[in-house]
Amino acid sequence: MKIHTSFGFFIFIAFLVILIPIKWVICWLLAQFFHEVFHIIALKYCKYRITSLRLGHRGLVIDGDFDDRTQMIFCALAGPCAGIILFCFFGSRSPLGICGLCQSAFNLLPVFPLDGGRSVRIFLIRLAGSQLGARLFCIFELLFLSTCTVLFACLSFIYSRVYFVFLAICVC
Repeated sequence: MKIHTSFGFFIFIAFLVILIPIKWVICWLLAQFFHEVFHIIALKYCKYRITSLRLGHRGLVIDGDFDDRTQMIFCALAGPCAGIILFCFFGSRSPLGICGLCQSAFNLLPVFPLDGGRSVRIFLIRLAGSQLGARLFCIFELLFLSTCTVLFACLSFIYSRVYFVFLAICVC
């Protein structure tokens, strides 16, 4: 198994250290580590072969021979379970618990390539077939992102805050 690192990851961590207190950066990295470890444990449990790990500005990407789509839902949801477990163990008063819960909530959004998006996509492909399932997922994802954009735009007008518009643009 090969491990590849990207320069973008280190730049991302440097920006985090500049913008956020170091305690929160360390807790975010620990929560991210547990998230990925749970993915790897689930993949090994399902007897998948991991060929490489790529660490970049988007986090860790696990490459391998993944064929059974039903087991991949289990493997995709294993990562967010780690954050929920961290939150249950450390609670809302700990930065590690908060980071774990926030990462899990973000990763469960039904947007590909996040874990929630992978799970919904695999489920729809399994339910409706390869081509129709992929099209249904694209429509579902577009509706979800459009709804988020409209919601953030409405919030920006209601509260007269420019950052809601910025966030809406970033979501799209």
